[in-house]
Amino acid sequence: AAAPRFVFVRGFGGTGTGLAAKLLGQLRGVDALAGVDPRHPEHQSEGQYAQTVFPTIKKRTARRCGGSIATCDALVDEWRGRTGELRARLCAEWAPHWRGAPNAAKLEKTPDLAVRALAALFPAQREAAVVLVARHPLFWHHAR
Repeated sequence: AAAPRFVFVRGFGGTGTGLAAKLLGQLRGVDALAGVDPRHPEHQSEGQYAQTVFPTIKKRTARRCGGSIATCDALVDEWRGRTGELRARLCAEWAPHWRGAPNAAKLEKTPDLAVRALAALFPAQREAAVVLVARHPLFWHHAR
């Protein structure tokens, strides 16, 4: 089977999305985002800060996102009929931050669960893969 053209790493903040993206980005044939925001090193690998299609997590509201800031499912309805245009814009905005081989899988990480929105922009199953990172809730209970 052909490798996906895009790999999206998703999960709530603090679940290990950064570590998962870092490890996946070290694989041969994978090109991870880099140099996203030199003023804020913590944003270096997060695609949300290098694009204008999705509202960044800090700018999302429950009203705009249809009740869920994490999934932002309302975007899918808002984008209806414009997904091709928005996908092209998203890829163009991320392109300068992918510096590897042109045929490498493009890795993007944002700590949210906007999987339905990604599926609207990248509908071909073989074209995009989503890596969902979850941490067992007992970790949070004992970490306090």
